[in-house]
Amino acid sequence: MTGQGASERIFQELVAEVAAGVAARYRLGPDEAAELVAPLLAGNRKLLELLAAEPDPKQVRRTRVYKSAVAAARKTV
Repeated sequence: MTGQGASERIFQELVAEVAAGVAARYRLGPDEAAELVAPLLAGNRKLLELLAAEPDPKQVRRTRVYKSAVAAARKTV
């Protein structure tokens, strides 16, 4: 598995996690929520840089960059 593949896998895990919370809160389907959340997270350059540098999703979730990106995505949705 390449580094790019690992960061893509982590990104998809994080999108699914955030989308599940959005779906529950706004009564959306999980796929619809993921379609809303994914571009918002993908547009965050700092988050993408973090994902490229950090292979551990647990460590990513602990960072201010991740928490800020999730908060901004939830606010936008």
